[in-house]
Order: sequence, then structure tokens, then C-alpha cells
Amino acid sequence: MPCNEVRTTSVALERADRDLLTKALQSDKWQVLADGDLLRFTRYDIATGYVSGQYDGHNLLMRTRRV
Repeated sequence: MPCNEVRTTSVALERADRDLLTKALQSDKWQVLADGDLLRFTRYDIATGYVSGQYDGHNLLMRTRRV
């Protein structure tokens, strides 16, 4: 993937338990922020680059960007 490319994936994730999702992400070294109805999360490492996402209670959106 070229370094200036952004990839986005959306997944239907109906009725996920926000607390459980938060704990799972945090246990995998994600930074998690509850922002109103949105759950936002980010992570960076050398192998995968920058990954961010959000969950609105219905859809899970993930974005990756290599820097």
C-alpha cells in the first residue's frame, strides 16, 4: 500500500456491548475515548502504521494509514 493511501472499512456491528468492546480494545493496546454516542479508538505501531476507528452503536468504521 502506498504511503499516501488511506483504506476505510465499515462493518455492521449491531448492539455490541460498549463496555466490553472498550475493555477488549484497551487490552489490545488501543487508546479509547467515549465521545457522546461515539466510541473512538486509535493505535500506532511500526508494523501496521496508524489505525483509527469509531463505533456509533450500529457500524464500526476502521481507517488505516501508513506513514
